[in-house]
Amino acid sequence: MTPLTRGRIAALFSPFLLATLMAGCSSSSGAASAASPTSGRHTPSTAELASLQHQLGALDGVTKVSTFTYHQGTFGNGPGTDGVFDSDATSQSELVKILEEAYRLTWFRSDLATGALIYVVQNPATGAAAGSDDLGFNTASIGPVELKARYGEPPTTP
Repeated sequence: MTPLTRGRIAALFSPFLLATLMAGCSSSSGAASAASPTSGRHTPSTAELASLQHQLGALDGVTKVSTFTYHQGTFGNGPGTDGVFDSDATSQSELVKILEEAYRLTWFRSDLATGALIYVVQNPATGAAAGSDDLGFNTASIGPVELKARYGEPPTTP
């Protein structure tokens, strides 16, 4: 067994080796993203996010968008969009219907890579709320794979 010496470590991490590894990583991630449900989408601009927030606030039954936050993706974590929408709906089924429409509206904005979504619709007066578990999802954060399975392929952008 050859001991690891300073020279051996330098040889292992030569610029050529690192460049080769990086090229392999980027080409394999490109293949994965080509098959991704979010391929063809882009990171939304401030204006596009404001437009989406406005559309969500205009849904039937939504009285106010309490919070709406877009999180840039970081290494290992994709982007995400969180939203809390106030409603004067009085029944749980009405809150769930609004939540369903919010997820559908966001998913069908096929130009935007909104990433994983965490949306809640609440009635502040009664304390009632609907979250992703009310739609049958297992987690609070709903990703593109789950959205595609539920709503189908979003339309392609022109």
